[in-house]
Amino acid sequence: MKFALWGFLLLVLIGLGVHFLLEDNGYVLIEFLSYSFETSLPIFIIVLIVLYLLVRLLGLIWHSPKILKQKMAAKKFEKSNKLLHEGLNLVGKGNFTKAEKKLKASIDDIHASLLAFLMVSDISQKNGGEQSRDAWLEKALAKYPESEIYILLHASQQRIKEQDYTAAQDYINTILDKDPNNPIALKLLSQCLYKTQQWRLLTQKAKSIIEQVKPNQMTDLYIAKAFTESAKELVKDQQQMETLWHKVPYSLTNNVLILTTKIESMMLNGQVNAAEKELRKHIPKTWDKKLIALFAKLESPDLSKLSKQMDRWLVDRPRDANLWQAASHLAKRDELWKQAKQFIERSIEINENPFAYNQLGFILLELGQQDAAIKAFEQAMNLNND
Repeated sequence: MKFALWGFLLLVLIGLGVHFLLEDNGYVLIEFLSYSFETSLPIFIIVLIVLYLLVRLLGLIWHSPKILKQKMAAKKFEKSNKLLHEGLNLVGKGNFTKAEKKLKASIDDIHASLLAFLMVSDISQKNGGEQSRDAWLEKALAKYPESEIYILLHASQQRIKEQDYTAAQDYINTILDKDPNNPIALKLLSQCLYKTQQWRLLTQKAKSIIEQVKPNQMTDLYIAKAFTESAKELVKDQQQMETLWHKVPYSLTNNVLILTTKIESMMLNGQVNAAEKELRKHIPKTWDKKLIALFAKLESPDLSKLSKQMDRWLVDRPRDANLWQAASHLAKRDELWKQAKQFIERSIEINENPFAYNQLGFILLELGQQDAAIKAFEQAMNLNND
């Protein structure tokens, strides 16, 4: 509506202008100092139009090299981009030789993509050319210094694929010097420290890794393993052991691997009450078979207290084979052989396994049922073979 109104007004003005020109050509007088210029209005308008066209033409001539350069650059970029995509398609098809040629050709252009440099580096690694791989990474760093962290991350991942974890760690440390909280670098660092068994260093870095890296099963496993292995080295140093457990990140305080190691160390150091307290606290949270088995092994002076707790858990979880197995072990320690037999048979009804049959075999021997014991041991062997 707005444009229509302006168009109508423009037509009216043009019409009025033509009418007045036809009625009277009019004239234009221009005076400047001692000079004067006089002409009719139509001729003056024609002169203005010609001057405008000349200015536009001169501007076009002046800018034509720049325009031509831009068009040529766009054409080169289009060609480079086309070669890049052709190369990536060939990588996807596993044709690395042709892919490398295409990608190198795309790099010849000034607008070459960073992806092309990294892909050529990857292909060089696949073909066993470590020097070529590193050379292309150096070229990428020289051309794209603003993408240094991304390139270094790529380099570290290349080394991890080659299982060269020491070299990968060097790249990661360079990244962390510039960006200490980089989550990708910290995640890769946990993997490198795990693979090179640098347990102490991994426990020291654990909290910063957990804080920055999204919850990740593998990262949790690496860190949990680091704490358990470090604990083995400190088994005789109770004070250092306590310091180690205080370093465990909060999100891993219920990790079964860490809990098992922590409670085992308590039991080895005679901290039976503390171990029992931890087990009573964490078994109902996890119902993990390792923790349940440790409960049955506690060197408590009052086995009946442990048995009563096991009975309470069995009321809540009557189909838990691990609880029945642990209850059998407690009964066996108390030399209640018939009860031990009933409990282990209940466990086998729920879940047949070689360990349970072996346990049943030893109980039957204590009861003097040798033939039945032999059958139980045979059943354990059959399950192992399966």
